[in-house]
Amino acid sequence: MTAYVALLRGINVNGITITMSSLRDLFRGLGFAGVETVLASGNVLFEAGPGESDASALKARIQAALSEAYDYEAWIVLQGVETLGRIVDAYPFDPNREGWHPYVVSRLIPRPWPSSWPVPTDSTRATSGSPPATGCSTGRSGGRSA
Repeated sequence: MTAYVALLRGINVNGITITMSSLRDLFRGLGFAGVETVLASGNVLFEAGPGESDASALKARIQAALSEAYDYEAWIVLQGVETLGRIVDAYPFDPNREGWHPYVVSRLIPRPWPSSWPVPTDSTRATSGSPPATGCSTGRSGGRSA
């Protein structure tokens, strides 16, 4: 079995309310094991069976189930737990610095761009109907940036 984390975008805001117990039930209903949620964040830890190694197909299946169950255009970030662990472990700053709180920010852009999302139009983003380029950064809270 492979452990994954699904990070749901845009739930419990803008009228899209999903309880974590309902979310766990949905993931269990999809046949996943070890399903856990993190507070009301929309972050779901789960294990997929050995026949589910195609992450793109897995993501599509989860998004379709979420869209059907909760009547919204679901979009998730799906990442292997091991990969996410390596990202966190690679945090380049001192995580124990007093008065600072370490966090990792990732900007992951869906392909294709969801039709219900507005197309960015400012000078730093694409204007042709395509999303901006993807990127990843790390930072620190407390009004200070990395």
